[in-house]
Amino acid sequence: MRRALPVFVRNKENDKKTAMKKMNIRKLIKQMTTQQKLAQLTQLNAVYIQAGINDTVTGPKGTLSLTDEQLACIGSVLNFEGAENAKAIQKAHLERDPLRIPLLLMQDVIHGCRTIYPVPLALGASFDTEIAEECSRMAAREAAAAGIHVVFAPMVDLARDPRWGRCMETTGEIRI
Repeated sequence: MRRALPVFVRNKENDKKTAMKKMNIRKLIKQMTTQQKLAQLTQLNAVYIQAGINDTVTGPKGTLSLTDEQLACIGSVLNFEGAENAKAIQKAHLERDPLRIPLLLMQDVIHGCRTIYPVPLALGASFDTEIAEECSRMAAREAAAAGIHVVFAPMVDLARDPRWGRCMETTGEIRI
């Protein structure tokens, strides 16, 4: 059975707003340097925004040799917790970014956000589509409440080689 396609009603006011946004985006892109455009494609751990560039942070932060100018223009961050941190990260970024382009805040929400659910492989093994859908819906609500814009879930690949270390992120070979 074929599903009907959604019907969109044209609205001249919305068309004007959309055209203005496109114009503003084109203008913004024209004024960006190549370095700033490339920085928009960069995703870093939130610790880069939460801590200043000269702060002591464990891990590879110091070895990347990023300047304040480079950090100011990045496009997205991962690995923060909670809406308050999301707001603080966004505020700190917007204060530094010369173009005032908001960050995309992203997280791995493979088997829950605040509430942890069974891994996707276990949900797939249950063959219970309703519980799998409900777990995903609850995780999506929690992620939205935490200020997360993009989640890396569901992972829809089929893992047939157990040597791949992330097999548990799949629902298995049988489509549910």
